[in-house]
Amino acid sequence: MTDQELDTLMRRVLLDSLKLDAESTASGELAFEPTPRYQRQMAAMVKDPLKWERRRARPLWKNVAQKIAVILLVFSLSLGSLMAVSPTVRAAVVRWVTEWYETHVCIGIWEPL
Repeated sequence: MTDQELDTLMRRVLLDSLKLDAESTASGELAFEPTPRYQRQMAAMVKDPLKWERRRARPLWKNVAQKIAVILLVFSLSLGSLMAVSPTVRAAVVRWVTEWYETHVCIGIWEPL
């Protein structure tokens, strides 16, 4: 297929597509009907795009919380992988958790007020 034949074919396809769009529009059917909220958003964005973006930007605390969650996820996956592979790492982690539980939780429960 030559470039000319391809251009002709694409032209026909585009014309057929435009014809179908015109028929659906002529029948009174709207492809997209924007809501009032969408219209307000677009008007605000066109008026001042930088201000619109600043208002839509995520707050700092959400960004920090997401980064902390990613770090904790990576740490826990790494530790879990090491525990699955190495029995000495698993024993050390179990020992540490047991010691922490005994010193922090049990003392708080049994300690008189």
